Amino acid sequence: LVVGSTLGDQLVGYVVPQPGQVVEQRALLAGISETLPAYMVPAAVVVLDAFPLNASGKLDRKALPAPEFTSREFRAPATPIEQIVASVFADVLGIERVGADDDFFALGGNSLIATQVTARLGAALDTRLAVRDLFEASTVESLAARAERQTGSGRARPALVAGVRPERVPLSPAQQRYWFLNQFDTTASAVDNVPFAVRLSGALDVEALQQAIGDIFARHEVLRTTYPTSDDGPYQVILPAREVTPELHVVDVAESELIGAVIEFVLTTFDVTEEVPLKVALLRLAPQEHVIAIVAHHVSVDGASTGPLARDLMVAYIARLNGEAPQWAPLPVQYADYAVWQR
Repeated sequence: LVVGSTLGDQLVGYVVPQPGQVVEQRALLAGISETLPAYMVPAAVVVLDAFPLNASGKLDRKALPAPEFTSREFRAPATPIEQIVASVFADVLGIERVGADDDFFALGGNSLIATQVTARLGAALDTRLAVRDLFEASTVESLAARAERQTGSGRARPALVAGVRPERVPLSPAQQRYWFLNQFDTTASAVDNVPFAVRLSGALDVEALQQAIGDIFARHEVLRTTYPTSDDGPYQVILPAREVTPELHVVDVAESELIGAVIEFVLTTFDVTEEVPLKVALLRLAPQEHVIAIVAHHVSVDGASTGPLARDLMVAYIARLNGEAPQWAPLPVQYADYAVWQR
């Protein structure tokens, strides 16, 4: 069971020994560690005479006694590599101090941020660590030992930088998946749409907003990319922003019809072989009340993209209100560079 404690969520094992047998916790945990990965090894073991059952004969989880957790004595990282591993653990988990015996998952780590740990360690140590390495060796000491055997091997991933692109830029594996699903059904399903809408109160300069939309299309190549197919499979075609920036048409909508209008718009479908994967609508409720709705296909964005997209649109709009182009730094890489790098 997973049990909450002052040390965070902890995995607890409840054991009923065979008659006449005595459970030695250290030996039991050592045996479990030989079979299970570290993140599945209990932090504590509670020995019971019998499992508590409820009236239906099933395990009564609420009746299980709470374990007693004790903080492990801190042991400082001893080697330079242990210090690097401990530093990375502390940084990604937001913890001040991490010791050599501390376990990444016991400290609150999970599989999502495990990728950050292995990527950072790979770059720092000139090696390549997989998430599996962290699952199998999740303490600072054990992961450092595993990394040390490969440090300086030159197996680190190449840096993600903008470079010379092939004549036909491939799709990333994630894009390939969404491309296939899109081509399976281009007219009836909006399941892979990523929508968001923002209400705007106050005077709105529609021309400045139109220019700002053009600015974000110019800034982000992935928003003006189509994915036609060929005998070798789909590939990316990045179009000039001026050719594909959607024209903003103001549509008057009553307040009572707003939700329905937004839903209808974001359920629009895409054929990503022919269309750029983003559409925009501007709904006017009153002279100084508008809603801008944006829907993009998952081949180009994910849920985390909506924040940066809204931010860039705001920055560009403010600049255009002042009669200027947005003065942002060029992006060091575009998604096409990432797709080439990942392949």
